Amino acid sequence: MKHVGDWVVIQVEENESTHGIISTNENSGVVIDSPAPELNGKKVFYSIEKAKKTHGYLFVPYSEIYGVIE
Repeated sequence: MKHVGDWVVIQVEENESTHGIISTNENSGVVIDSPAPELNGKKVFYSIEKAKKTHGYLFVPYSEIYGVIE
């Protein structure tokens, strides 16, 4: 999956509890592709307000990324 424009493509991390409930980590995921190549493959934190989800990926405007784990 490749980004277009200033969108960052993120793979959202999902967890399954012992009771079978699937949840996502709070506003975090691993960058698949980004207009800022240094983010690719890193875990980021983002604002969900303008994010779009489709086909198992989350698309977030670059300006909505507010943190990265180095």
